[in-house]
Amino acid sequence: MLVCPKCGFRFSKSYARITACRGCTLSVSSCSSIKCPRCDHEFPLR
Repeated sequence: MLVCPKCGFRFSKSYARITACRGCTLSVSSCSSIKCPRCDHEFPLR
């Protein structure tokens, strides 16, 4: 589980890729960031 540093929302990487990253071609392959499905804050994956 990931936690958004801005709003504190807890979510899985796959849920974010399906919802918040929908339409981004980088989300399928080599993206090193993740976007919060609740507040759209994008932050690096660690």
